[in-house]
Amino acid sequence: MATTNDTTADHATEENQLRLARPQLLGTFGVEGAKGALVRLGSGQTLTLRTGDASPLGTVTAIEPGALHLQKGARARVLRMPS
Repeated sequence: MATTNDTTADHATEENQLRLARPQLLGTFGVEGAKGALVRLGSGQTLTLRTGDASPLGTVTAIEPGALHLQKGARARVLRMPS
């Protein structure tokens, strides 16, 4: 197994980028018609979601690069990748 030197680890790691108590979009993937999103809930649980899926955050209405669109009742929200 390869090891990571300290310089590489320092450059690849950014501390405090995720608010762990809140839902976070970790990534989006796929091609048109088969897109998915990886989400971390505040509980630490991770979900893989696709358009139309129901989740504790709401129903997935759209997935685009770096963004997940959700609808829960009358409320719409967008989760975006941390910058």
